[in-house]
Amino acid sequence: MLSSKPHPWVKPPAAPRPDGAASLRWLESMIGQAEGARSAVTPPRPAAAAPGPAAVGSGPSPEAPPPPPGPARRDGALAEEELWERALELFAEERFEEARALFEEMIRSNPRSARAHLGLGFLYANLGVEDRSREHAETARRYDDLVPEIYFLHAILDEKNGEVEQAIANYQRVILLQPDFAIAHFNLGNLYLKLHRHRDARREFGNAAAALSRDPENRSLRFSGGLSREAVIHFCELQRDQIAHALPRKSKGR
Repeated sequence: MLSSKPHPWVKPPAAPRPDGAASLRWLESMIGQAEGARSAVTPPRPAAAAPGPAAVGSGPSPEAPPPPPGPARRDGALAEEELWERALELFAEERFEEARALFEEMIRSNPRSARAHLGLGFLYANLGVEDRSREHAETARRYDDLVPEIYFLHAILDEKNGEVEQAIANYQRVILLQPDFAIAHFNLGNLYLKLHRHRDARREFGNAAAALSRDPENRSLRFSGGLSREAVIHFCELQRDQIAHALPRKSKGR
């Protein structure tokens, strides 16, 4: 569901990446498989990164005492993570210029930061500058094409422009990469409802409510346009009940 309110974002989860251009082909093949089964596919989780540059099991030399306690090491990834989280907070508070400054700082530090370009894409979408928004979304996808929020941004822009089938495809990509992305299920349910695909709509409303019930802190609520968790669940349950009563009067294939 689109809203005039700005959309904050969630932190992209880790996901395995096939090498090079094969990654997007992998995603498209997964979409094809899901269309047949109509079930979410969760990519296998990557192994956790080692805690620091030293090899597992290594330690300080007997001749060299361990360093004194101090602040945690701030490598590039940690610095970007902190900037990203802070930028999300600023955007949620509608402090857009401050959020923009942090995204631009991320790009100066790492020009290939997918999240920084994604953040700018959402900022421009909020301002109604769709060409710049898509430009940054495409740049983010070139740098990391398995970030769910990139496809969520594309879906929002597609839906706004009336490109319903493309919006559906992009919401499906979000769900394949992050099956518990409740607001993607919710928006997809609303699109199916507009197309009179009632069974599909009922399924997606159910998926949205289930994801929010499992995780009361579901971070995709940042995309809800200001709706609370309870309001989304209530709307989903209401729509499911209405569709259930209408289905016998509709074509069984829809």
